[in-house]
This record gives sequence, structure tokens and C-alpha cells, in this order.
Amino acid sequence: MPVTEEERLQSLHAWLLCSGDSEEQIAVSFDDTLAVLCASRFDPSRADGAGDPPGGPPWLGELLERARWRELVYTLHARHPSSALLNTAVQRLLASPAHAAEAAERTSESRDAAALAGGSSVAHLLDCLADRLAARLSGGPGASKALVALCAGDEASAACSALLLGGLCAAAEEAAAGRGGEVKGEVVPPGVVALLQHATAEVAAAAAERSLGAHRFELLAAGATLQSPLAACCVSIAASGSLLAADAVRLRALASEADASPLLPVLRRPPLVRLLLAAAFSPPQRQGLPPGDALHAALDVLATLSSGEPASPGDAAAGGAAGGAAGGAAGGAAGGGWAAARRAVGAASGVCREEGSEPLSQARRLVPLCSDAAAAGGALLWAHEGLQRGALGRRSDASEDEEAPEAQVGVVMAVAAAQPALLRQCCAVLSARLRQLQGGLALQKRLVDCAISLLARGVVAPVMEALGEVASSSAADFSLARHVALRLLAVVAPPYAPPFAASLLALLRQPRLKEAFGASFGEASQAAARQRQPLVETVRHIGAEHPPLKEGAAAWLFEMGVADTSE
Repeated sequence: MPVTEEERLQSLHAWLLCSGDSEEQIAVSFDDTLAVLCASRFDPSRADGAGDPPGGPPWLGELLERARWRELVYTLHARHPSSALLNTAVQRLLASPAHAAEAAERTSESRDAAALAGGSSVAHLLDCLADRLAARLSGGPGASKALVALCAGDEASAACSALLLGGLCAAAEEAAAGRGGEVKGEVVPPGVVALLQHATAEVAAAAAERSLGAHRFELLAAGATLQSPLAACCVSIAASGSLLAADAVRLRALASEADASPLLPVLRRPPLVRLLLAAAFSPPQRQGLPPGDALHAALDVLATLSSGEPASPGDAAAGGAAGGAAGGAAGGAAGGGWAAARRAVGAASGVCREEGSEPLSQARRLVPLCSDAAAAGGALLWAHEGLQRGALGRRSDASEDEEAPEAQVGVVMAVAAAQPALLRQCCAVLSARLRQLQGGLALQKRLVDCAISLLARGVVAPVMEALGEVASSSAADFSLARHVALRLLAVVAPPYAPPFAASLLALLRQPRLKEAFGASFGEASQAAARQRQPLVETVRHIGAEHPPLKEGAAAWLFEMGVADTSE
């Protein structure tokens, strides 16, 4: 007589008992073995063809109550996002008050993949964007990653997200400035504008990394037509990742056409602008075009982008003839038309492409040109390249002449003052050098001060991220870590938006920062206590006003040897 499966299990159970295993250990062994078998042998085509009722098979509810089997569901769902059985299980978990938060965090990316596999990415985006954005604004765990996974999954999602998030940012900015009243009847809370801007930047960066930024959907959203030669040229250049001499000449010809004005937003796509700036402002030894007609063509296109006016053939010829001699001229204020913009970008290009010049002299000539958007972009590129070259190959304890980096930082701040639209790019340049912790202490503190000034102008999340890395780095000098905290607290004030309160508390709880303020050495002098007082008051306020952060605030106060008076 053949042995049944039940008899085999009973026999195995008896042998395990004889070997000394407890009932609990045997149950865990059985579960682990079954989970491994299910994970390795799961076939969605067979599992979905069982003819189960809409809510799934009867045993599914009991299975989902156990953490071990929920973990298996999450693992399998990530591998097979289109499985009907697994999607049913996920929907039941999302509908369960006990498991909804866990399921939302664990299955966000796989549910996005399922929507894309089913060809419904835009519909899925519209269904889920509000929830993901709300989670991002409230600072939920994993919310940033989930929002990016949803919005940058493919071309269509990236294009629609850019339009929707851009519209939300514009509406929130108007409401916050008092120009637009209220958004859907609700006053915009503090910090929402900055968080929306940061979320939009995160999605745009992810789309650019996945080569989505210059594809056809975004160009169509910018105003191009399917038959547009300009759009085709832009796609070709962005896909290649380089701007050749022939590309620059071709772009100038297309941008100079009489009917090109409505298509200028197509030229303003970030990947294309970056290539144009590198070609026009970097020396030929790096990414720059050599002197000649192609360089003049790139400058002509940048002048068109800056002024919003296509160049006539006569203007382009005049700009090209003057471009080589305009290196030292300080012309071109914003709003002065194409010719003024062309003089400004030509002058800035000449300054940035000089080899062997003193950075301080270059900076002095660049600052007056930053009123032109394209010239400011080129000056920012010059400063970024200079700061990065200055940090390479230097020891953190080496004495160095800081005149060059100080001049380059000065140009970054001049761009920030003249071009509010470039604040985030200015933050990225400063943060890249700050994170390297290279150069003298005075330069590092100057970078911190400049970054915090950008935070005061609304660039909150990127600055907090950079400051958090500096405050947590073992390479950071104690005085620099203290400078980060004290300068930051001198600029910000309550009430704090929940995400900012969370990031601020996380920064203050960095072990390196606590050590810098003397907590690890048990310092109890009056001077140390006075120095810590702004931090203590801030943490007490966060704990009192933000209940989810109360435990973390109390832990910080305990570690610093301070009484918690929030009760």
C-alpha cells in the first residue's frame, strides 16, 4: 500500500521529535522548507488558473495573518507582479488595517511594475499619484523612493509627471505668495512648496538617469510636433550624449526659422542645455567646441534660449563675428533682446574658456554677466569644474591657497542672487564640494554658510541632505560640525513642517555632532551648556509639537544629559 503525504509528514514529525526538536522548532522548520519550495517552484500561470473566487482561495486569509507567509507574498509579488493570485493577496493586505502600511511600503515598486507590464502606466499614475505625493509630503518611510518608482517608470509616466508636478508647484508657489489665494479651498501649509519642488527634482533626476528626459513624450509635452525637425534633432543629440560641431550648426538653423518661437521650450530640455553649456563654456581640451562657426552656433542657440527670441540670419552672422572679440565685454542684461543676450553669452564664454588666467580675475568679470540666464549657466559650470578640480588630489590637512575656490564660490552665489530658477543647480555645485571636506576649515565653513543661505531661500531638502552628511562624517572637524548645527538653527525657526522637523532631528542626533558638542566626554561646564542650549530648545520644541518624533527627541535629551521637560 502506497504511503500518503500525511503519513510522510507524521513520520518526519516523529523523527524530529526523537532528535530533540521542540514542537515550535519543528513548525518553524516546516514553514521554512515550504517557503523555500514555494519560492523556487511558484508558477503564476498555474496558480492563476485555479478558478478561485474573486477574493482568492479560502485558505488565503489565514495564510496572510502570519508574517512568514506575508513575506513570501511580497517576495513572489516582486518577481511576478502580473500574477492575479498575488495581486489579490496584495489587495487584501492593503485593505487590512493591520497590514496596510506594511503592504504599501513593501509592494510599491512591484505594483508599479505590474501596471507598466499591463500597459496601463498613465492610468496607474493618475490613480496613485495623489497617495504617493501625500506620503512624500508627510515624510513617510520609503515615500520618496515609491514616488520616483511611480513617476519615472517609463516615458509616458515621466512626461505626465513632469506636467502634473510642474503645475502643482506653480499653483502652490502662487498660493504661498498670495497671488493665487488658495488651492482647492485649502491654504498651502508651510514647507509644502519646497517639498513639491524637491519631489519634482527627484523625479526629473531619476527620469534623466533612465534616459527618459529627452525622449519623444517630453518633447511633445514641450510643444514639439511629431513631424518637427527640431524635435528630431534634439532627440538625436540627447540620445548620443554629445554635441558635435554639425549638431550645433543644425540647431542654430532650426532655431532661427521664422516659426521656431513656439518650439523654444523644446530646446530648454535640461539634457540639451547641459550639452550646449559644456560645448560653449568648457575649453576645447575638455568638452568644449574649438573656436569657429560651430562654437558661434552654440552661443547663438544659447542666446535664443536666454532671450526667448529666435535670431534672424543677420543677427546670427553679427553675433558670430562679434563672439570671438567679446571675451572681455560686459554686455547683455536680461530682457535686452537677442543681441544683448548674445553679447553676454559671448563675453562669458570667452572668460570661462581662458586657460591660465587667475580665477579671481575671471570671477570678477563673470559676476556682472550673471543677469543673463545662459551666461549665468555657463558661469555656474565654470565654478563647478573649478571647485571639483581644486578638490582632486589634495589632502584634507594640506595648507592651500583658497583664493581660487573662494572666487568660484562667489560666482555660485552671484548666480543664485541673479537667477532664482538656478537655485537648485547652485546648491548641487556647493554640496558636491562640501561633501568632499577638502580645503581649509575657513573654506568649509564658507560652503556651509552659502548652503544654508540657499536653504533660507527655499532649497530645503537638498541642503539638509548635504548638511546631514557633513555632520555625520568622521572626517569633519568638530568645529565644522558645531558650525553646521549652530548656523542652521540661527536661520530656521518654528513652526516646522513635519518632514523638516524629522530631518532636523535626524541631523542633530548624528553621533559625530553629539560628540562635537561634548556629550561623549561628559562635559558639564557652563560654556558647553550655553553652546548646546539652542540645540536643546529646538529638540524640546520638536518633541512637544510633533508627537511621532517625541521618542527620538527624548532619547537625544537623555543622551545629552538634559532633563526632558516636555511632559
